[in-house]
Amino acid sequence: MLVTQNIDDYHCLMVNQSKVLDKKQKKAVEGVNAFTPHVYEIHGNVFYMHCSDEEADHSRSFYRCPSLKEVGKNKKDYVPKCKECKKDMKPHCMFFDEAYSEHYYRKETVEKFIEDSDCLVVVGTALATHFAKQTVAGYLEKELPVIEINLESAINVGNNL
Repeated sequence: MLVTQNIDDYHCLMVNQSKVLDKKQKKAVEGVNAFTPHVYEIHGNVFYMHCSDEEADHSRSFYRCPSLKEVGKNKKDYVPKCKECKKDMKPHCMFFDEAYSEHYYRKETVEKFIEDSDCLVVVGTALATHFAKQTVAGYLEKELPVIEINLESAINVGNNL
């Protein structure tokens, strides 16, 4: 499992281009699908959107964001509208005042995986978000191995090279 804070689709693209997924899994991610097997984008993915009325059942469906070519000439003020209720669509990415959820960010799935794991590899993060800090702290508290790969260390305990 790869858990990423990136919202730019990078890890999903790399997994989909690799030989990690079998044919059935690759088929599942073709077309409109905001999730890729084995990649958990805990802050979302800006290439997808959903209805901003998150209380409505239809807001649980994800749609690929339109390209600039699809938007046409009205690029400056264009906001896609929900096909169901005509409200604004929201980018599938976590806003600063937003909380994690299972449906949009698969929080409980990631937490369960973390709980059952016996090692953590941290790559390319300053641990500036609460979820990332909390995850690393939990491993350190349980005295489980944490391997950090960063240009500058963000974890200031243990053996740093």
